[in-house]
Amino acid sequence: MYAHQEDMNYRYLDDRQRHMHDAWHSGLLVVSDPPIVDYSTLPWYDGSVTNPTPPLHHSQWVDPHSGMGHQQAG
Repeated sequence: MYAHQEDMNYRYLDDRQRHMHDAWHSGLLVVSDPPIVDYSTLPWYDGSVTNPTPPLHHSQWVDPHSGMGHQQAG
């Protein structure tokens, strides 16, 4: 039952992508009501990228076992 439903979902997504692809090739609008961007109000891009620093989380950045006082003998 689940595999059948999953197959139906994938077929729907494939049909939608195929429809959008055909519409794009025929010159139709693929995105309805696209947002209007005023490029004159955007800040000047100098090529540098400044991503925000993620919050520090022990499982991603710091070894939780380092500096805890107990070390394994090798």
